[in-house]
Amino acid sequence: MKTRISVQERLKDFRAPEPDEEYIIQLCGDTVILNNGLLVEALSRLPVWKQEMVYLSYFRRIPQREIGRRYGRSRSAAGYHIRKAVRQLHEEMEGMTHEE
Repeated sequence: MKTRISVQERLKDFRAPEPDEEYIIQLCGDTVILNNGLLVEALSRLPVWKQEMVYLSYFRRIPQREIGRRYGRSRSAAGYHIRKAVRQLHEEMEGMTHEE
């Protein structure tokens, strides 16, 4: 399944430096097309299971209870890991924008 994700809708604070470029990645067996190089780079720095949890929660809108079940964790543990991963993404992306 191909999923087109508008990063501007999800992470409004960060703009793609090259907005017309598309980045194709694989998450949870899905082909995902992103248009933000900073997000792609930041995601690549997370462990795969955290990438997947963020994808399932924010882009597929799967409930944390279900995500926790898939990864052998409670709903609250899944929520904790998702929030922590999103904070990491923000920090990574912010750091990369300051490097330029």
